[in-house]
Amino acid sequence: MITTAVLCGGRGSRIRPLSDIVPKPLVPLNGRPILRHTLDYYMAQGCTRFVLCLGYRGESIREYVLKSDLKAEFEFSDAGENASMLVRLHHARHLLGQRAFVAYGDTFVTIDLERMLSEHLANQAMMTLTLGNIKSPFGLVAHDRDGCARSFEEKPVLSYYIGHLLLETEVLHRLDPELLHLPDGVGLITLIRRLIENKQVWVHIHQGPQITFNTSQERDQAEREVEAFFTYPEGEAHDAPQ
Repeated sequence: MITTAVLCGGRGSRIRPLSDIVPKPLVPLNGRPILRHTLDYYMAQGCTRFVLCLGYRGESIREYVLKSDLKAEFEFSDAGENASMLVRLHHARHLLGQRAFVAYGDTFVTIDLERMLSEHLANQAMMTLTLGNIKSPFGLVAHDRDGCARSFEEKPVLSYYIGHLLLETEVLHRLDPELLHLPDGVGLITLIRRLIENKQVWVHIHQGPQITFNTSQERDQAEREVEAFFTYPEGEAHDAPQ
């Protein structure tokens, strides 16, 4: 199995004061950090090598991993506390091999990694984005600047990016340097848009749970979802709440 890069550098400012005590990937859900849930899931699918892209309070994450009982190879790439997601990936590019999964350290997603890799290779993609589907509870109306309605779609099914992708690291090696100076999130989004324009991005549709949080209230809900996921009978976990 290929290398997995885990983005672990966000400040988690919306979940303070928890993130003042521990970095967001180490906030516990059901007794274990959300980062540990992700690493355990990946290891269960055969992943044995991880690169943790550190940032805010990175030493706490490094210390947690090195003191854990995780049976995998770990390398750490620290681009600094203020580095954007794209800068952190770019900084780690020499550690990632030809291609890498990219996971968010504050998100637990039960991806079928082998199937996603197979699709990625078959499509000869430079990047494959993991998407979830959600049915909008609203009717969506498109209109022009003058207010004239152009279309109406009742409760459409929408696809959204859930914070997981598969990347050919060639993309990072030939990156436009200007993207590295854009604000956090903007650089990565701009890169994705440019690859889409060149028809180099494909998608992988994920049907299972996607568990993340940004506030204390969302964290409480995420903890209930993690508990539900791990208490489902074998074979039913992918029907856990989304």
